Amino acid sequence: MDVSIIIVNYNTKDLLRQCIESVFAKTQDIVFEIIIVDNASSDGSQQMIKSLFPNIALVESFENLGFGKANNLGVKYAKGKYLFLLNSDTVLLNNAVKIFFDFYSQFPTHDTIGSIGAILLNKELVPTASFGVFPTAFNSLRFYWDKFLKKKYSHRNFFNKEQSFFPVDFICGADMFLARSTMSQMGGFDPCFFMYFEEVDLQKRMSNNALMCYIIDGPQIIHLEGGSFDTGTKSPKQRIMFDKSRFIYLKKHSNMFVYWLFRVVYSVLMLLILTDKRYSFRNRMKIFFNTFA
Repeated sequence: MDVSIIIVNYNTKDLLRQCIESVFAKTQDIVFEIIIVDNASSDGSQQMIKSLFPNIALVESFENLGFGKANNLGVKYAKGKYLFLLNSDTVLLNNAVKIFFDFYSQFPTHDTIGSIGAILLNKELVPTASFGVFPTAFNSLRFYWDKFLKKKYSHRNFFNKEQSFFPVDFICGADMFLARSTMSQMGGFDPCFFMYFEEVDLQKRMSNNALMCYIIDGPQIIHLEGGSFDTGTKSPKQRIMFDKSRFIYLKKHSNMFVYWLFRVVYSVLMLLILTDKRYSFRNRMKIFFNTFA
């Protein structure tokens, strides 16, 4: 088996069906399997898969495991030499899986690769958030400050005519392609993260082990409902989960003095959330008091 495509699903039945159909329509000249890990969906996702795609491996969890733990579960069933972790809200526009496979397997020093991904597209086919730099206490504070100022960032295609790939700190978890042996070496995703920053943490550990992550030219993938790191677009529940995951990441990868200094400055900065009218006053209070959790 060349590639195991693992898709975690939680109540995204229609998006999931569209994603699976695009994989079957576009993936050629490679031996692959699709493994769906369903996080106790209540929208009929399981029945849809069993009815329309009976040959797909469906792993049903009786609880919502979150992103990282669900992918870890899917990896246990994988037979492929490589893993392609794909979001359910994506659509393949070309033979992306084969392009990833060829790049990885033909790379002169493929044993130095941690993971590879592509420049993702939004539904207007405009490049959108696809990678980032490892969070630090400083750039995390700047991130929140910029969001309070409602700064917007454009995402462009970073390739030039002489370039077919370039290194990045981490790849968005919507389309991570990596060797199964690498996932095993890293011990999988850290179960401390329920959602957000689990792929960043995994790739930080890759970097600590001298493994590189690359964005490559060629694969064309639409990320329908993602592509935004804007905290203002998240629900209060998502925002709280996002912030808690950032705390976990920074505590894990910073020294304790820097981490607690960040928490103090962040707490002061979070006073500004009380003026953020993108949330109701009640939700502003919920987010603010999460600062001290």
